Amino acid sequence: MALGCAAVGDATAWSVLALVVGVAQARFAEAVRVFLLTVGFTALLLVVVRPLPARFLARVERDDQLTPGVAAVIFAALLLSALVTELIGIHALFGAFLLGAIIPHDGAAARSLRWS
Repeated sequence: MALGCAAVGDATAWSVLALVVGVAQARFAEAVRVFLLTVGFTALLLVVVRPLPARFLARVERDDQLTPGVAAVIFAALLLSALVTELIGIHALFGAFLLGAIIPHDGAAARSLRWS
């Protein structure tokens, strides 16, 4: 919960910064576009995509190990999420962070990916 709140807070802060910079550079429409796309992407991840990792990672829970194929899917989703936020106009780190926030933290996949 805290990670999700932090991700939303950070993305909101960067969106507001983009809004301020856009206003300062007389590109208000671009700043509003970045803000709206950021809010939309965050809502999409938290509302629509959030249930999908739990169902996808159920197989990992049964086997209690992360297969290379599942790891590849996780990393591809991570890169896709980072790419989307970069295309929106905020840093790619926030896309990766948001995706990490929706992956179940107490599951076998998260334990396998953790640095210990």
